[in-house]
Amino acid sequence: MEPSTSPDNIDFTQVMDEQRENAAVGNSGTHLSDIISGSDQAIETVDLAADSSVEFRRMLEKSGSRYKILKLIAEGGFGRIFLAQDLILGRKVVIKSLKEKHLARPESVRKFIAEAKLNAQLDHPAIVPLYSLDTDSADGLHLAMQLVNGITLKEYLKRCRERQREEPPRNRRYERSLQVRLESFLRVCDAIEYCHSRGIIHCDLKPENIMLGRHGEVYVMDWGIACPEGTDRKGHLDGTPSYIAPETFRDGAATQQTDVFALGMILNEIVTLRDPVTGADFKEVITRVCAGEFEPSTPLNPRIHSLQHAKQTTSAFANGSKTFYRV
Repeated sequence: MEPSTSPDNIDFTQVMDEQRENAAVGNSGTHLSDIISGSDQAIETVDLAADSSVEFRRMLEKSGSRYKILKLIAEGGFGRIFLAQDLILGRKVVIKSLKEKHLARPESVRKFIAEAKLNAQLDHPAIVPLYSLDTDSADGLHLAMQLVNGITLKEYLKRCRERQREEPPRNRRYERSLQVRLESFLRVCDAIEYCHSRGIIHCDLKPENIMLGRHGEVYVMDWGIACPEGTDRKGHLDGTPSYIAPETFRDGAATQQTDVFALGMILNEIVTLRDPVTGADFKEVITRVCAGEFEPSTPLNPRIHSLQHAKQTTSAFANGSKTFYRV
């Protein structure tokens, strides 16, 4: 018996695969990757080992000679994020600083420097560029990077949900909003395909780590736990349970499928405006993920009866494009 292809049984992979195949028809040789020869250099050939010694830090430039701190933006257990002024080029930048209590901990210092070195190897329009790694008179550590004016995808989806609840169910603004969200998702896929070609796994993809700029920019953020493909993370598994693949919980290996699973969960959330997995606590979420117990892919808007509508909505801009990541 052939599997049913009714709208109610169409899944995300089928939608993406069919749109990618349609996009490829009649467009052979027109995409940049078809024209520009050569392959990306595997990032494993770059030395990512981090020197956590005080002597190494004292070799760095003093951040105070170039950047003036304007205000604190955010603070976590590991570091602080500041808005700063580049005194030489006159631009606003973001400074990420390792907290003082971690400076005496070699593993924390190593992790901070390793993140900087890895980020510096990734050169892509959807990855925020790193400007410099600096120190100060107290041998501190500071990363200077591009300032992104915008909001996270998490905040954007929250606003979309609120708007959906306020508007009539037949309002066509949903279709326009869905197209914008899917276009942003494709740019995230481009960035992840690129980092995979460099042998790097992000390991923490989620709406909170995707920034949407005011002028249509899309950035994949927070490469703090990214690692070379094949890294064994068992015993020190970081990330958000809702977006971690079941096999990662079991064997801890960082593979391309680690990020692809997270992309699928993000796509589900983008289309339906619902959380892909829910639970009373992290333990319940992990249990449900490992058991494959995901929320039904039922869109928040009653106008959207199935993913067939998402397929129809994406076709307008998917045709002629080969940017769908091959999941």
